[in-house]
Amino acid sequence: MIRKTAQRIFISLVLLSVGLVFPFNGMASATGALSHLSVSLSPSANPSSSSNYSIAFTTASAASLDEVDMQFATTPSGSLTVPTGLGIGSTTLGSTTGLGAGTWTYANSSGLAKITATAVEVGAATAVTIVLNTITNPSLNACGASVNGSSPAAQTNDTCFIRITTMTGSSVPVDVSNVSFTLIPAITASAEVDPSLTFNVTGVVASTTDNNNVVTTQTSTYAALPFGHENPGQTSVVEQQLAVISNAAYGYTVDMAMTSAMKDPSAADQIYPFNPTAGGNMTTLWSTAIAWSAPTGTPGSSSSSWLGANTDSTNVGGNWSSLTTAGTPLWGPVSTTYVPVSLSTTPDNGTQYTVGYEFETDAYQPAQTYTGTLNYTVVATY
Repeated sequence: MIRKTAQRIFISLVLLSVGLVFPFNGMASATGALSHLSVSLSPSANPSSSSNYSIAFTTASAASLDEVDMQFATTPSGSLTVPTGLGIGSTTLGSTTGLGAGTWTYANSSGLAKITATAVEVGAATAVTIVLNTITNPSLNACGASVNGSSPAAQTNDTCFIRITTMTGSSVPVDVSNVSFTLIPAITASAEVDPSLTFNVTGVVASTTDNNNVVTTQTSTYAALPFGHENPGQTSVVEQQLAVISNAAYGYTVDMAMTSAMKDPSAADQIYPFNPTAGGNMTTLWSTAIAWSAPTGTPGSSSSSWLGANTDSTNVGGNWSSLTTAGTPLWGPVSTTYVPVSLSTTPDNGTQYTVGYEFETDAYQPAQTYTGTLNYTVVATY
């Protein structure tokens, strides 16, 4: 009698020890482990931002599936605490692949995102992708993964987890595995582009014909406009090429003026601005440029010698938008008043403009050597 009792006690203890083997985080009926798991976040993995999650895995078991659970957690095992800041209430199901022809719908509760259908046959070793749109990412340090032993407050990134479980009827687990995803704060890239401006002036050789049908008679340099020796009724033409390289957002204006009129050594006589209409504002005369005409003055008058200019920039307004009249170049006065010879409303990488200068006297202009100073100014608007 004593031996039988001992035998019954021994058997009970064996059964009790076997019963402790089955539980696996509440997934006692799971029969397989998912493989090839990954989670991709787009357009970014910034903490607390909105992302679309592409969750991929390969099934281990063939089953008639009714549900796929995706439980977000701060750790890969244990109590599976939901990460702080996670938002799946406004999430929608984007697409599924590998989950048969059934209609899957999205639902969520307390960090659990799941999709459900009715008895969808899915084979073993099937590659599955589930895209969930508009998930609010957990906040940085929500999962508290240490990096090189640093405390959560010093984190530069954070790793959270999703437990994926495929289910068959009555929420019976089929396959289950965990996958991680990493939150990476955006990195700020910065640079300051300094304002830049380069103004180039180059000379033009004699016998050059420009876009305005202006033909040069003398060779110029970047620093000199040598009209040479003049006889009454003879014209001399020199040119310079201008180019601006600038990153000014609103472009630039190049102005020109004869800041010191061409005069003889005693300053008794001078060369006057091209002005066939005998009067008027120099800025207005520039914008109403006309074809060249010879000076017809009297002794000591301002109509015995003329200095005019031409530009092939069509942006400076006035008559210059047409450049020429019936193929004849237009000319305006060169005076002490600055006038625009080149203009841009956008940045420029060196567009070339040509400015021509024409000089002529009549018989009443005194024989002298005349010298003056011409200047350009460049104003960029950033």
